[in-house]
Amino acid sequence: MCDDSSYPGTGSNKDCVWNFGKKAYNNIPIMNHPLSRSTDQPTREEIVFDGAFAYMSWEVFKRLSVYECSIPTGAWPGKIWRNRDYLCWFSESVEEGYLDIHRKLIFVLDNIY
Repeated sequence: MCDDSSYPGTGSNKDCVWNFGKKAYNNIPIMNHPLSRSTDQPTREEIVFDGAFAYMSWEVFKRLSVYECSIPTGAWPGKIWRNRDYLCWFSESVEEGYLDIHRKLIFVLDNIY
């Protein structure tokens, strides 16, 4: 199960902020691990955040890998997937050699731009 309990919305620079008509801040890390080259997933720019929610088009939603009873075996920062109605992703942990799993509730919109 995805767990974002260590990732509170406290106003820190890791928070996602989105105001209509203003720049979107995306805290999903860039996926640049050598083994991630063959990973087919939506780009970070196709997902917009607003507090606890992740907004995306239906096309982007369909392209997310689905892991409902497990987590991906290819674990590197920037890997994203869907767990039920949540967008989940790996990021570097404060503890060296570990990854954190974050999640945000998905909202599918017809047109987000």
